[in-house]
Amino acid sequence: MERCYAPLCGGSVPRSSRARSVLRHEEFQQGGSALRESAGHYRRWREEGDHTKISGGERQLVLLARAIAQQPQLLCMDEPTASLDFGNQVLVMNRIRTLSAAGITVMMTTHAPSHAFYCADQTAIMGRDGVFFVGQTNDTITEERLTKLYGVTAKIVGYEHIPETRTCVPLPPQAHQ
Repeated sequence: MERCYAPLCGGSVPRSSRARSVLRHEEFQQGGSALRESAGHYRRWREEGDHTKISGGERQLVLLARAIAQQPQLLCMDEPTASLDFGNQVLVMNRIRTLSAAGITVMMTTHAPSHAFYCADQTAIMGRDGVFFVGQTNDTITEERLTKLYGVTAKIVGYEHIPETRTCVPLPPQAHQ
């Protein structure tokens, strides 16, 4: 089963911000120990008792844990790494890869091309001007398309010891003149 990387929002989380912040202990537990332990906020979340005082990044992790607890066949996420520090971004992307390997179809949006390289088989690129490209991630994300989409020059690079690893590096203006 292929993983998909495409813009789509949705889910079963209630719309009110208060409802998003308040989770039952059982719901949080079901979210998976990997996220709970790595996030480091679970103990504080339980001890403080006021579950409306979590950061945006903590809220992202809680919402992802809550979605995983529902054991979906399709998981749709709108910028799942927004508001997360680098370590938690990697944690979430690793979890996305694990879910996909387990047969769950994952659809997500992001503004970070490197995240697509990290965890997506398929990519859809959409620009404000209506330009739309869909295909295998390594074929779809090109330096030319990134320049057109974001208005900056970027270089796609890999790590020689891990051939399947690719990332996107923005170049300073003087580097490409």
